[in-house]
Amino acid sequence: MRRKNIKFLTCLTQSGLTSHELAIKAGVHPITVSRLLNRRQTAKEATARAIAEALQTTPEALELVEEGGAA
Repeated sequence: MRRKNIKFLTCLTQSGLTSHELAIKAGVHPITVSRLLNRRQTAKEATARAIAEALQTTPEALELVEEGGAA
């Protein structure tokens, strides 16, 4: 069983946005947000940046990028 991305989930919760609202704000599909939260998908660089910007943080803080900076 995969573990949720706790840092991403924490930032999302603290933002007061729902995952659907985040998806709209970041310009991504709601399923993408769900898959990233549940670690079922890795983020492309542009997607990671858009989500991080919508949450006023960095992709690294959300653990949306691999070690070495690859998304």
